[in-house]
Amino acid sequence: MVNEYDLNAVLSRHFEDSFPEDGQDYTPLLLDIAAMKIADQADLSRIIELHFADASRQDDREIRDFKLPANTSITIETICTAPKIIRIVRRCFEYHFGIDWIVYRSDNLSTPLSRAVRAINPYQLQYMEPPPSRVDLPNELFKYVTADTAVSILRAGKLRLNSPLNFKDIKDIQTDPKLPQLEEELIKMLQDRREQVIFSEEGVPGDKSNITYMLNSLVRAIRAPTTTPEIFRARHDKSDKKIAAAIRINHQNIIKFWKHFVKYFRVLCLSDIKNDPRMWGTYCKAHTGVMFTFKPILLGEPLARWAKVEYLPKPPQPIHELEVIDDILGIRDLDKMVKVSRLCFVKHTSWSTESEWRCVLLRSDWKHHPLLTTHKKELYDDVTFSKESLTAVHIGVNCSMENREQIMLLLRQHYPSVTIFIEEASNSSFEPIFKMVA
Repeated sequence: MVNEYDLNAVLSRHFEDSFPEDGQDYTPLLLDIAAMKIADQADLSRIIELHFADASRQDDREIRDFKLPANTSITIETICTAPKIIRIVRRCFEYHFGIDWIVYRSDNLSTPLSRAVRAINPYQLQYMEPPPSRVDLPNELFKYVTADTAVSILRAGKLRLNSPLNFKDIKDIQTDPKLPQLEEELIKMLQDRREQVIFSEEGVPGDKSNITYMLNSLVRAIRAPTTTPEIFRARHDKSDKKIAAAIRINHQNIIKFWKHFVKYFRVLCLSDIKNDPRMWGTYCKAHTGVMFTFKPILLGEPLARWAKVEYLPKPPQPIHELEVIDDILGIRDLDKMVKVSRLCFVKHTSWSTESEWRCVLLRSDWKHHPLLTTHKKELYDDVTFSKESLTAVHIGVNCSMENREQIMLLLRQHYPSVTIFIEEASNSSFEPIFKMVA
């Protein structure tokens, strides 16, 4: 159990030049330490030591880049004189514990007022940035549904975005990201790449405004002639081991984030294949259902960003070792969560016949952990679509007369510009044949 004496001993060791700050009480950190089950003084010191450099850099960056809102009484001086040591220690905890820390802080910082606001307006659906598509978004996309689902969509004017936990493919989005974990390999790549920056006769591409890259360039310019790669490597050996350990922890936390996000993802799936016999049989229950035709560019917010699903024989590795090392050295910035989000748009090759496009959203309340995965009603969201985006409806040959009449009535009442097609019975073709309703 970490007590106040232990805490002050650790803080004085890591913040020797600035500890203690005038009039600052550090005991609030003891609640955080207990919540994260930090065992003792040595455990606390190790966590801060691992993440101190990154946490300090991030804190400086946020203060530097902070933009004050207009017409506010807050000054940048007020922000800068906030308890810096507490900020940095908590940032270390965030880097070390990931989603567990974020959920804990979100729950414990909420007030009765914020909880009341959340109950009235509990969440929004936010974009997951899709990867760049190799093909242009088609003019039309298609959705195959049962007759009952078609009636629900037309009556409500909404499309259902499902959680991956409802998918038939249990590996779809629910596969853990493959991320670099081996510390020895990361240490060697870090050393090799840094030596390339410092000792190479040729210039290394990088962001000249990045402070880490600038420092490495300065070292290159002023290093002593007697400094060999071997000497340089030995000098940084201890810090490189810490960096590699911090990377491994960060990647383990990204995997934990991904597991947590799964139930908060909301996915709308459409196909670019029109009147596909297989999907008519599977999703329309042997031609008893309906195929909707949508113009995706007219669907409206938040259904505006789409990417084509990539079909692969095995899950890709979204982040590679050299990308991580180049990010650390300031050569090339890396947004790991954007990279990992590519997994929302990847499926096994056996599903490729569906030629799928996706819009993926994330519920904004993922920090608050209110969802219980046993409650299926919580694992989807219905989103309004623009009526102009629905251009045609194809009704299957085996759709019951009652369902057919109900669907056509809803279309004529609420979607008068939609073209209606009825499938005709035919044994002369594998493809379904439709006739437009006058």
